[in-house]
Amino acid sequence: MAENNELERTLWADAEGKKGGQFYTPASIVKLLVAMLEPYAGRVYDGCCGSGGMFVQSERFVEEHQGNIKDLSIFGQESNPTTLRLAKMNLAIRGIDAKLELGDTFLNDKHTDLKADYILANPPFNVSDWSGEQLRDDIRWKYGPPPTGNANYAWAPAFYPQTQLQRHRRDCAGQRQYEQQYRRRGRNPAEDD
Repeated sequence: MAENNELERTLWADAEGKKGGQFYTPASIVKLLVAMLEPYAGRVYDGCCGSGGMFVQSERFVEEHQGNIKDLSIFGQESNPTTLRLAKMNLAIRGIDAKLELGDTFLNDKHTDLKADYILANPPFNVSDWSGEQLRDDIRWKYGPPPTGNANYAWAPAFYPQTQLQRHRRDCAGQRQYEQQYRRRGRNPAEDD
């Protein structure tokens, strides 16, 4: 496992790590993001998936918490063809099924009909040439268009259409234990949602 992580870091650094705005997300940050979201089951989306590290960590999280990896569906998009191939290889060697697409999330969103339960991404920040001028009237900017010279404020509203608007109830061993403890105290956990 450690050899795969080192191979991934080496390939990523050689392929993409030196380009502006694109970088390898440290494993500690990926692990923290996944632990915060707890993607036990449902659809996970990353619109700038890079080498697929968020997806790999999501799978590990499910396995570490005795969940079923088949309850997790992976969707992603990457604008760089070399990086997309690296992501597909990264997931394939681990046996992770995913629907990964090539394309610029801002200009050509390939997952417009997706309603994800989890948005898990670390987008390339401070990108100045993100086609902001071309997208001034995009319907995703409900609260006004982001600055054209920097993509930082464009990522969250770009991902928003993919979010699942209703709460997702996790069905895993940890959630069942939590609900059983709640019921022992005479309460229904669904009433607290």
